[in-house]
This record gives sequence, structure tokens and C-alpha cells, in this order.
Amino acid sequence: MNPASLDVRTAEGLADAMVHHGVTLAHMRGMSPDELEAVYSVTLEELEAGELDEAFEHASLLVTHDPWDRRYHLALAHCLQQQGLHDAAARFYAQALALDATDPLATYRIGECLLAMNERVDARDAFVAAVQLSWLDVAHAAVREAAQRRLDDLGSEG
Repeated sequence: MNPASLDVRTAEGLADAMVHHGVTLAHMRGMSPDELEAVYSVTLEELEAGELDEAFEHASLLVTHDPWDRRYHLALAHCLQQQGLHDAAARFYAQALALDATDPLATYRIGECLLAMNERVDARDAFVAAVQLSWLDVAHAAVREAAQRRLDDLGSEG
């Protein structure tokens, strides 16, 4: 669908374009997928370097401009989690999970956030779900092991 052929002058038209036609702010502003990917690469580098303010700014731009790419939600959630903003982080991990309900990493990270907020029962449920989801793909063995360690720790705490 060509975004130029849609009427986005009203809130209803904009909502229709975004929800029913997959139009994003990036489309409307003429940002190419390559440009978004370049920003994403910089964001990952900033996260790895611990430059959380910069990473947060770039991840926010990405989520705003293309909310359909779950990687952007994961990056933003990671920034928030690293800053101790666990409730906000869990919400963005949940958005990523909504875009791929089979993602054990997002489920595991939600569990971490819940645990940090002392929501132990819900955290345990998230870790159990992460273990279960991790069996869908052998590439998720590390997530399964980490989630199982968290469950074991929770079990040993009583």
C-alpha cells in the first residue's frame, strides 16, 4: 500500500493507515529500512557500551517510527531495565511478546522485571513460560538454562 494514497489528515485516517495498512511514521517521513537498520545498529553498540541515555533516545526513535519491529521494543525495554525502570521495561517486553508470542527471551526478561519488583509468583510463572517456549527452537537453549536457574533459585528461597 502506498502511504501517499491514504488520507492521514485526521486521527481516524491515521489510525486506519497504521492499524489496517501497516503504515508507520518511518513510511510517512520517508525513512528507508536501511536507515532504520543503521539506527538499530548504533543502538546495539550503545547498549553494549553502557551508553544508556543515547541508546534510550535511539530505541525510542525506532519504536516510534516502526512499532511493528519487535527488536526495537526489546532494545527499548533493555534500556529501561538497565536503568532500573522495571515496570516500564516489562511493558515494552510485553509489546515485543505481543508481536511474537513464542519469544522465550521477552518472557524471561519480563520475569526478571517482575522479580525486581518483588512479584515473585508472577516472575515464577514467566520463568516457567520461558522454559516451555524455549523448547520450540534449539537456539533458545541459553534462555532455557537461565530461566531454569532462576526457577531453581526461587525454589531454594522457599
